[in-house]
Amino acid sequence: MKPVKILEKYIFPQDIYCIACGAIIDESRTYRLCDSCMKKFRWIKGAACKKCGKALGKEKERMALFGGNAAGICHDCRSRRHFFDGGYSCVSYGELEKKPLMKLKYAGDGYIADTLGEIMYDRLLPALAEDEGGCIPFDLIVPVPLHKKRQALRGYNQAALIGRVLAAKLGLPFYANLLRRVKATEKMSRLGASERTENLEGAFAISGRSADIAGKTILLVDDIYTTGNTADAASAVLKSAGAKAVYIITFASGSNFVPVSDE
Repeated sequence: MKPVKILEKYIFPQDIYCIACGAIIDESRTYRLCDSCMKKFRWIKGAACKKCGKALGKEKERMALFGGNAAGICHDCRSRRHFFDGGYSCVSYGELEKKPLMKLKYAGDGYIADTLGEIMYDRLLPALAEDEGGCIPFDLIVPVPLHKKRQALRGYNQAALIGRVLAAKLGLPFYANLLRRVKATEKMSRLGASERTENLEGAFAISGRSADIAGKTILLVDDIYTTGNTADAASAVLKSAGAKAVYIITFASGSNFVPVSDE
């Protein structure tokens, strides 16, 4: 650790408060979470959608009941076409799980990105061991970009901070500026399904060299996955530039709609 980093650690300690509830903790706590939040977080440990990474939960039971969907794809992903090839997520999004994201995005607590990158790494390794025999199938990591105006207000792109940590842990090249957001979109949480799609039309463009993308398998990093519109728009642009495949990884993912009878 560099001397400046050591000094910062003692002047501005970052491991004394839980990143979710703010309770006092010590450095031994996993992921900077207190014991209570560690237990209450809805970690995606069981069956997850192989397309987007959302927890299947009760949908898995219904699949077994109706004898369908052996591929393990959630209802959301079976209901629409996605441009990305697969995905991973770490927790199901709820009131508790969103707290570290809100601190990272709106309170200037950029250090939380280090923890989220660590969590993503720990989520990815067992999944790759199961699906890829332990091999890392990605060639490079790219974050979902913010528009320059929003990034100027926030001071950083949270997806880029997370992605840089994850890339270092995986030993992969990190391309922070390969994608750029050329359209200042509305906040997705304020929009309906059709409005979200329209909001992201023409939102992304390639700012790097297409040679960096052609034939490559890309891991796209973002903080949260809800409908998949953002991931789709970014993946479509990457594939149009020659990417062989695009996978997504997020810290949190929203719940997926499951009809009473999904046959």
